[in-house]
Amino acid sequence: MGSEIEGFDVGEVVCVRDKDVRRHMRTPRYSRNCIGIIEEYVGAFLNPEKLAEGQCDGPVINLYRVRLSMEEIWGADVEQSGDVVLLEVYEHWLSRPGAPASRKEDQ
Repeated sequence: MGSEIEGFDVGEVVCVRDKDVRRHMRTPRYSRNCIGIIEEYVGAFLNPEKLAEGQCDGPVINLYRVRLSMEEIWGADVEQSGDVVLLEVYEHWLSRPGAPASRKEDQ
């Protein structure tokens, strides 16, 4: 694929952001600060964090399927090298490695 997808390209390397969120979140804690690869653009949807609070309006946010290696998540504790996890992660939880934090984090 490799086609342009608003914020990220399929095949692009991304980092799952580590945000201090004290409410419902859809992004697993174990994936924070992990580096992965965009596998697929899933679509654009309302923010699930706001939906959980009853806010049923607002802008839609791009959702991506991100591939993370088990070594990236668990380090040396991985039993089977080469295994991966596929996660669906909203754009406001992703950044380019080394990029400053986005101001869109509270969409």
